[in-house]
Amino acid sequence: MASRVLIIHDWLVTWRGGEKCLEEICELYPDADIFTFFYNPEITNKYLAGRRIISIPFGDSLFVRKYYRHLLLFYPIFAYLLSLKIAKYHAQNKLDLVISISHCWAKNVRLPKDLPHICYCLTPVRYIWDQFDAYLRDAWYKPLAQLPRFFLKFYDINGAKGITKFIAISRFVANRINKYYGREAEVLFPPVERIQSSSNNASREDFFLVVNALVPYKNTQNIVEAFNNLNLPLYIVGTGPESSVLKEKSNFNIKFLENVSREDLESLYLRAKAMIFMAEEDFGITPVEAMSVGLPVIYYAVGGVTETLGAHQFGIGINKTDPTAISNAVLELVSNYDKYLVPNPDISEYVPSSFREKFKKLITELRD
Repeated sequence: MASRVLIIHDWLVTWRGGEKCLEEICELYPDADIFTFFYNPEITNKYLAGRRIISIPFGDSLFVRKYYRHLLLFYPIFAYLLSLKIAKYHAQNKLDLVISISHCWAKNVRLPKDLPHICYCLTPVRYIWDQFDAYLRDAWYKPLAQLPRFFLKFYDINGAKGITKFIAISRFVANRINKYYGREAEVLFPPVERIQSSSNNASREDFFLVVNALVPYKNTQNIVEAFNNLNLPLYIVGTGPESSVLKEKSNFNIKFLENVSREDLESLYLRAKAMIFMAEEDFGITPVEAMSVGLPVIYYAVGGVTETLGAHQFGIGINKTDPTAISNAVLELVSNYDKYLVPNPDISEYVPSSFREKFKKLITELRD
């Protein structure tokens, strides 16, 4: 009898690193249906054509898709509603495995006790754990958020108890799973698409590159301030709540690029002089993409990036994210540029085919 697998994902409103993990896992389980809180039909039709998507009531509505980030207090209710749907689905289909891909609440869905639940954890919920202060840095209601935060942390800890096995995207995340949930986790790096080019470093231009969401913990404001002082060309690829503030603070040497296609992004990777990456990330896909074409990276040397760029001794790692530290690293790179060029870095351990092979093997081992 064929294995019956169900996949849970937090939401399918955008398509970024977590969704790329989902896409690769779906390749391993072509018949698995996907349960999620909210989804955008245009996104799922593009990337998951023919796949059955099941959500909470009104999960595909325009209102929910637009304001889902503001509905955090209701996520326990959403998890309960999805739990009811999964219980009914299990009764009808006799599942033998559930895989959740979660950076938020998907792992907290309650499942029947006889049903194994393996969580590929992108991160514990950062906005209620270690990044609470960063996400609400300028919010007037930050003191009022402490009480619901306490409730959500309690619920999140209890939800983690229902996980049969954890797989983390980095040792950094595995350590945080242990710290917050008291659980051990295997480690499997997420898939990273290798940028194909036969001319790495052949036509580097003078501009520097930032590729990240424009949210506080990415420290893009510090990068902008550094480049205002350096007066060097900087291209910022990304959108987010800080967009208007960053544009107001930027001098003419800084250019913002929104809605960049994958093809154009790869062109930027191939032409840029270096990338600047100042976030404390759980893994950090864009620095590894940059590494795949030998694009030097100046990065904040904490978190998952120390396990990728740091392990390969690639680029320049710095211990502070303030504008002065960033400026000093840029000047060092410019002065000794050839030292930091690596024509053909080996990223074979991160490519999608390697991820699928290791994930399938890990699932087999964890279930035995």
